[in-house]
Amino acid sequence: DICRQFNFSRSYMSREFNRHTGMSIRKYLTMLRIDDAKSMLVNSNLNITEIALAVGFGDSNYFSYLFKKITGYSPSEYRKK
Repeated sequence: DICRQFNFSRSYMSREFNRHTGMSIRKYLTMLRIDDAKSMLVNSNLNITEIALAVGFGDSNYFSYLFKKITGYSPSEYRKK
């Protein structure tokens, strides 16, 4: 949608985003989603599946895998901590 709005090709947008941020758009969005999930784990009583869905992951197992890969903790460990 952003590419269409500014008439950029996807490859140009991706390259420029990476050049300015040092990470891919996909990685940036994943980090934002994980940050939102961290906040929800601490500040809500939603279960992990509900949080995964709320932050944009359709598969709670994949969410848990990425969460642990990025934070070093499973979502439930993070909540207890």
